[in-house]
Amino acid sequence: MRDYILISIFNYKFYKNKDKKYQSIDNDIKLNKLEVCRFKYNVNDSTFHYIMWYTCHKNDLIPKEINRDIHRSIYNILGTDKFKYVYYENPKMSVPSIYHIHIFFVRL
Repeated sequence: MRDYILISIFNYKFYKNKDKKYQSIDNDIKLNKLEVCRFKYNVNDSTFHYIMWYTCHKNDLIPKEINRDIHRSIYNILGTDKFKYVYYENPKMSVPSIYHIHIFFVRL
């Protein structure tokens, strides 16, 4: 699953391994990307639900960095800093092999 995320979301280069499975060429660069959640929770219609994906391990991040990444990404979507957000790390991640958090935000 990690390879799938790295290839499809981060556009990592890949190759077919000896088992004929696609495998990413992990370049060990710390990246993040905010994507619309494909399996949205049941939230109010005015609430946006996104996923912030990271290529690094959770231990390589600090809350200040995560908040900076979230704020910058939402700002790039809305074109304004008039929003509020919260983020949530699911303790039972469906994709535990790559760090990600759920982001919920509203326009003000």
